[in-house]
Amino acid sequence: MKKQFITIILLATVSMYANFLDDGMVHARKGEMTQAAALWEKSCSSGNLAGCYNLGVVYERGDGVKQDYAKASKLYRESCNAGKMKGCMNLGVMYNNGTGVKKDIYQAKILYEKACRSGQMIACYNIGVMFREGIGGSIDYSKALPYYKKACSNGMALACSDLGTLYEKAVGLQDYSKAKKYYTKACNAGYPAGCYNLGNIYYFGRGVEIDYTMAHKVYKAGCSIGNANACLNLGITYAKGQGVQKSNENAKYYFQKSCKKGNTKGCEYEKHL
Repeated sequence: MKKQFITIILLATVSMYANFLDDGMVHARKGEMTQAAALWEKSCSSGNLAGCYNLGVVYERGDGVKQDYAKASKLYRESCNAGKMKGCMNLGVMYNNGTGVKKDIYQAKILYEKACRSGQMIACYNIGVMFREGIGGSIDYSKALPYYKKACSNGMALACSDLGTLYEKAVGLQDYSKAKKYYTKACNAGYPAGCYNLGNIYYFGRGVEIDYTMAHKVYKAGCSIGNANACLNLGITYAKGQGVQKSNENAKYYFQKSCKKGNTKGCEYEKHL
């Protein structure tokens, strides 16, 4: 199952209590989270629900305060009830994972739906994950698709990459042309796994002619932004001279890079080159 994501700290300025909220953000940017939390506590107590949301984030993370999931869930609920959709989103994650509240997949989905309708793309993505993985019901790829597509079309590269995987591998959906389309979108948006998977499309000729030159180019892009598998395959293209001039020196460099990023095959290939 894909990890459920927590949204970033809310930055909004609201009404006469904005100084507490904004001053808290000044401290947060400096890493002074204890001071930030104290100011957000004042903001929340004064009726600024954006402050309550931010305070929920720090209690959930234990950042500057003692970690307290129950308190975080309460603060998220307050902000959600007041129309702060990030609060609904994060409360949904807590119900999904059973942190601070009793695990309740049905309630998580209700909160995700509410947040998704209001433009929180992570919530849309999480609903897609639920249908894709059969969380709280049966696996249903067709129901997952519209949520992934909504998140992807609104700039969430991870959703684009997952769409590519669905179209590449899911029984009944397999369409390499669409897989290539969404991997390309993910890669262009800077998502490392999107580049790696797009490289495989070209390298293995899945729905396209084998194109080692393009595979090499895309693997290089994926490796440069941190994908260990892309570094490994980039090394292979150098070792075999596929789409690039053969170079054991370059192959060793990328195998080593893959190894350092945690890919054990990279370590093995470097030793046996």
